[in-house]
Amino acid sequence: MTILTLTKVDVGMMEDVGTSANQLVQLDSNAKIPAVDGSLLTGLSAASGSSDPTISTNPSGGVGTKFINTTDGEIFICTDATAGENKWTNVGEGSDNIKPFSYQGSNYGYCAGGYHWNGSQANYENIDRWSYASTGNAVDVGDLEVQYASGAQQGPYEGGSASSETHGYVLGGGGMRDDVEKYSFATATENASKVGDLVVPGNQQAASDGTNAYMFGWTEPMNATRGWGWDGIQKYVYATDVCTDSTANLSSIRSYHVMTQSATHAYCVGGRLNAGDATGTDSIDKWQFATTNDATDVANLLGTRRNSGWGSSSTTHGYVAGGVPTTHNTNPMNSIEKHQFSNDADSTDVGDLLSGATWGFGSNSSTTHGYGFGHNDGVQSYQFTNEITRFAFSVDGNATDVGDLSLLRGQSQGHQF
Repeated sequence: MTILTLTKVDVGMMEDVGTSANQLVQLDSNAKIPAVDGSLLTGLSAASGSSDPTISTNPSGGVGTKFINTTDGEIFICTDATAGENKWTNVGEGSDNIKPFSYQGSNYGYCAGGYHWNGSQANYENIDRWSYASTGNAVDVGDLEVQYASGAQQGPYEGGSASSETHGYVLGGGGMRDDVEKYSFATATENASKVGDLVVPGNQQAASDGTNAYMFGWTEPMNATRGWGWDGIQKYVYATDVCTDSTANLSSIRSYHVMTQSATHAYCVGGRLNAGDATGTDSIDKWQFATTNDATDVANLLGTRRNSGWGSSSTTHGYVAGGVPTTHNTNPMNSIEKHQFSNDADSTDVGDLLSGATWGFGSNSSTTHGYGFGHNDGVQSYQFTNEITRFAFSVDGNATDVGDLSLLRGQSQGHQF
């Protein structure tokens, strides 16, 4: 009988060790696998690229997919695989996670600027802040920088309000103002500074996609080129502080309208078709941030709103509160209407404002509520209150008084963080 004896073989001495075709792979001196071509590996949910993933990096492996930035070595895991709105959590540094921009605030609401009439016009540069976590009064935490030439007219009113993830922006304002100011959300003292200029000055409404602000409509007084009102859409880039004409237009000239927005689209709601008369409109215009296409009329309010009160937005609906159908204090409206983003349906009446609440609000949105503040007092055309009111997104219902601003003022600029 032949006995087969097995002896230990030094694999390192074998000629077929290496990383080429048909060779055995040998661990290195640190017990690591050498660099090999893994392009044919299957069953692994991984991807790579020379830059970080974006919300539009749609992983075929779904939730749990790993993405490696081959330039800096950062590693991300997909935690929400929603096409075009993916979320990537950085498991390297644990910071700079990739997620869709939230146009709602979860921490604080802000009121910047505004004015009040009490025998003479008084404009304010104050920046107020209040907590979304609880009810209570606002605190003055800073000032806007750019002031009018003389007198008490110090701050802007009826300017565009836009919020990035880190800053609040005031864009333009009454009196054909073209200044763009911004202030940081990072500190308790929120003084602003001028950072740019608009292409077209004046009264504005604004929306934000996190990277840019979009201003649309308004501008007063009458301009030799545009007449009363405007139908243009301007774009302001946060990274470069540069404003351009987007070349897109609303479906008609519009002023005294309000803004609502989803993550991808902005809506121009109500207002006047011509700033020089009392004609109101019930139309709801819509356009997409990612294109330069003109806005289209997609839905209607329950009635015309010449001055539309305030606008707030949940993740699914836009809300319009208050306003007047004709002149300032004639037949004031206290209704709250909402319109759905997903199907462009007409608005429905879902609640009421406080008694006497009419027009001239500043506004912003938390993740749970729509906020309006500093509205007209319902008696004198340009006298305002300091009330902060809100209504819930989760259930249709009336607004409630939850606090006060530091000053009586209206037509201020609102931000959220």
